[in-house]
Amino acid sequence: MIDIKYGIVFSVELLHNYFSDGRCQDFDIVPSLQTQKVLSGHQMVAKLFGNKLFVGTSVDDSGKPFIMPEEGLNFTFFLKLNNSLFLNYTNLFVAPTNGMVYYFSNRNDNPMLGLTGKLNLYENTLTYWPGNIVSDSSGNVYQAWRKSNAGNSHSYSDTNYWVNLKIDPCVSENDAVRLLPSISQYTFPLSKDSVAILVKGYNTGAGSYTETVLSKTITFPLPVSSFSLDLRSLPPGKYILQIDGGDEVPIYVNEELNGQNVFGIIDLYCESTLASGYKMLDTSNQLLSPAYKILFPNRALLWKYILQHSSGGSILDDPTDFYQFETPPSDPPNTIVSKTAIPFTETPKTSFKLTIGANNYNSIANASPERLASIIRDKELLTCSEIYLNY
Repeated sequence: MIDIKYGIVFSVELLHNYFSDGRCQDFDIVPSLQTQKVLSGHQMVAKLFGNKLFVGTSVDDSGKPFIMPEEGLNFTFFLKLNNSLFLNYTNLFVAPTNGMVYYFSNRNDNPMLGLTGKLNLYENTLTYWPGNIVSDSSGNVYQAWRKSNAGNSHSYSDTNYWVNLKIDPCVSENDAVRLLPSISQYTFPLSKDSVAILVKGYNTGAGSYTETVLSKTITFPLPVSSFSLDLRSLPPGKYILQIDGGDEVPIYVNEELNGQNVFGIIDLYCESTLASGYKMLDTSNQLLSPAYKILFPNRALLWKYILQHSSGGSILDDPTDFYQFETPPSDPPNTIVSKTAIPFTETPKTSFKLTIGANNYNSIANASPERLASIIRDKELLTCSEIYLNY
């Protein structure tokens, strides 16, 4: 019998702060057709175990791959969501719909071997909407649960507007890209008689998307309201698209995804120019086996309790009183709402105590991602979770 040894080329672990054990098993991870050829041609195998993808390869006695991964070798995997509730308990400012997908890569130099992009630092001159994620200078991660802007700015330390997620760098709006077919119809705000197209790709030397891969100007015989954007010359991958010197838009091009419903893309590269810890091979061609991670943030929103008892009651977070509750003047007396947003967690919070008259009820039910509703707070329409209690 031939004894075949395998070494780990890399692994990718999906994590989520909603789950008690942190493991996110809400996705199928499928290699692209080109990656299937790459795996076969390099004597590699890809296996998904729970929330973790492993890619291994046959190695010799010294631990080196029999077929050496060449510089620039690309591995592409598609994330396909298998749990419809994921979008309810996950904080995603950009919904993965209407042509938007999430893009993760080891070309992102992020702490903790994360495949996500860098988070935006908080700026008091910007407008923030519920769901926006920022970090402070120390790397703490915050989620906005109410709108604030330059005219009514509220620092991330204000719990009436922000929640400290107390997690490592995570998925944010910076990871969202627009999925474009190789040929698409681009519509102008106003009719034009010409268009300047600029597309930038990844520059391995600079470690950023600064290399021009397409630059052209098209002149039309007559002013037009739209034109056919042809990107067929580009190989599959992420790019930065700019039309007429306007905003730079991150895009992903891959004809294989036409007609498919995917949440995101994992794009990994075997490159010697990657940041330390992200490389797959050392200078001696030994496997480094990086353990990449993608961390999804749990969603924080208002919890709205609705009692059967018409006279109402009160809720105390005992003993810390970290979360406080109230019955808003405009609501019925049997309604009790948290004053600040509370994150969804699979592990129940057991510190909430309900009092109705002389009766106390401990460890009351928690909010569920299966029951989302809307609530108005200071004229702002917000998302909440409704909890009906049989008291």
